[in-house]
Amino acid sequence: ISDKVNNSCFECHEDEDYSENMNKSVHSKLSCANCHSYVINNLDDHQDKPQDVPTADCYLCHRSIALKHKESIHGLSISEGIYEAANCWDCHGSHSIYYVDSDSSMAYPTNLATTCGACHDDPLFNQKFFSTVKQPGKMYSLSVHGKLVEKGNINAPSCVTCHGVHDIKNRIMPGSKIASV
Repeated sequence: ISDKVNNSCFECHEDEDYSENMNKSVHSKLSCANCHSYVINNLDDHQDKPQDVPTADCYLCHRSIALKHKESIHGLSISEGIYEAANCWDCHGSHSIYYVDSDSSMAYPTNLATTCGACHDDPLFNQKFFSTVKQPGKMYSLSVHGKLVEKGNINAPSCVTCHGVHDIKNRIMPGSKIASV
């Protein structure tokens, strides 16, 4: 059934070749419908390209992680309508998702500064959300820890060491790992 569903999707989504990325992904055995269930269940509406349609639902399979993410600064921001906040695919990729211990993963230690920096090093993002630290990814890369990771020491402290993984809080939120008190 997955080939039949996928082929149906590819009839319209032929501009991008998802199959090459999906074949490398940890989700290579899944069909489009596994992640994009909203679309499959509302196919008639999908043809009209409605706004605010859920892109993918990682929470279906990753429930325990989802519960942590929902309480993080990213998850809470999304629930408040701040769609620039990090979704699963912003940190793990969308169609080419690798195991986090693969050096191809966006969440692998050598890639984290770039992954987090995609948003947090963006001057427009910093201005819009009043970030007190400008370009933290770049700062990290220039730090002693960043240099160690660059040299191959994947056990050196990274973004997630201090900020957390799926449970990231800002410095004033209860449970923050970077709170000053």
